[in-house]
Amino acid sequence: MRKLILFPIYFYAAIRHTRLIKLLGPVDLLIGKIFERFPIKTNFNFKLFMRHPLNLYLLLNGYHERDITVIVLNILKEGDLCIDVGAHCGYYTLLFSKIVKEKGVVISFEPDKNNLSLLISNVKLNKCNNVKIYPYAVSDNDSFAILSVDEKTGFDSYIMEATKSNIDSKILMVKTIKLDSLNYEKPVNLLKLDVQGNEVRVLKGSHKVLRNTKYVIFEYCPDMIVKRTKENPLLVFEILSKNNFNLYLIKNERFIKLNKLDKNEFEKLTYELLMNGSYAHILAIKNY
Repeated sequence: MRKLILFPIYFYAAIRHTRLIKLLGPVDLLIGKIFERFPIKTNFNFKLFMRHPLNLYLLLNGYHERDITVIVLNILKEGDLCIDVGAHCGYYTLLFSKIVKEKGVVISFEPDKNNLSLLISNVKLNKCNNVKIYPYAVSDNDSFAILSVDEKTGFDSYIMEATKSNIDSKILMVKTIKLDSLNYEKPVNLLKLDVQGNEVRVLKGSHKVLRNTKYVIFEYCPDMIVKRTKENPLLVFEILSKNNFNLYLIKNERFIKLNKLDKNEFEKLTYELLMNGSYAHILAIKNY
């Protein structure tokens, strides 16, 4: 019955992956604005206001990013401390909060003011009193930086270099902070990163944190790292390996699979992703 009621939305979601979406630009914008006015119920005992088009898929499925969600549900437990860097509107922040409960702590970072507004609203809506929100961009220094703001979806807001060619872009001056600059009351069970190419700099500013972190999960897009920060993406493997992490490629198949990556395999994956301009989800597990 539910699928029958939601059939028009399933149909529209399918159209969004075709060329027809270009003809439906104004309609897509209108639908997005309508859905953003209502909190979407998830499968995990919380609901949230979400920006388009993620709100559409959240409504249809009840979850976001099946692979990462499944892993989070298996590695977090009550009382844990976890950090959400690049929290967007708060899906993972709220998921973490519900799992770790009142004995746990969730620390969230989100510099995009539009995302931040929804993140704060969602935390209040769900009465997540164990969440601490910082309106900062996490990096390798405690300073200020220019944030290129993705006004449409908020997915692709990122730290950028100011040049004559992009000075007219929608930009925002934000405060940056190293994870090492905060004091944590207990070891970190999970550090989640979704920083649109700033991964190397985040890790450079997290040496003390990484020594006391059990899991790191992140979206790895070497193309963004090279183009947006001019950092070597292979430093991701180097920094995590030096901190005694083993890296695993997350395979989102019928059953979630983890393929361990040695240095050569990570380099091969990096080359493939660079050639395709694509990304992968990676889990790093501390080798005690």
